[in-house]
Amino acid sequence: MIEPIVRKRGFTLIELLLVIVIIGVLAGISVPSFVRSMQGNRLRSAARTVAAAGRYARSMALLHQRPVAITFTLDGHDVVVDLASRRQPLEDDEEEDETLLDWDPLHADNGRRRMTGGSEDEPVIRIERYLDDVRIYRVQITEGRERSTFDDRDRVQIIYSSNGRCQPHEIILQDAEGAELVIVVDVLGGAEIRER
Repeated sequence: MIEPIVRKRGFTLIELLLVIVIIGVLAGISVPSFVRSMQGNRLRSAARTVAAAGRYARSMALLHQRPVAITFTLDGHDVVVDLASRRQPLEDDEEEDETLLDWDPLHADNGRRRMTGGSEDEPVIRIERYLDDVRIYRVQITEGRERSTFDDRDRVQIIYSSNGRCQPHEIILQDAEGAELVIVVDVLGGAEIRER
């Protein structure tokens, strides 16, 4: 008996090139939206980190019945939560300053005040967070109907008192593309994240 000739089918060069072109077009369309999505995720993640730092500061102030400060580095990426009485290390060009950290941020002349003292039995609550590819663009503190913005300082500090209250404020975060999110914090430390 004669066996039939079976032809093996494969892909032609034109079919392969057509598939490669289709894959290239799809990749060209999806990659920019994927990059934008990643940047948006970083900004939202940074906003959640800042809101969580505020909740942590409030919780520690209530738990230890001590004022707790949250410090924002303006045009930077750092958020630090620590006891308001904790001494901070001096920078290279600074001298020892014995002024109090428990200051009124609306009328203070300097964003780098220290509080004297500090005992051995103070609880350690310090946390530092670095916001990756997101900067702290502005902090606005609300007092009554007045709103104060601190553009002339390196750092702004918000104090959570032992009853968990703080001055209402807004923290504006900005990513490398200029997109912004605002964290609005009320007097009881409740935070709401809004798009700007």
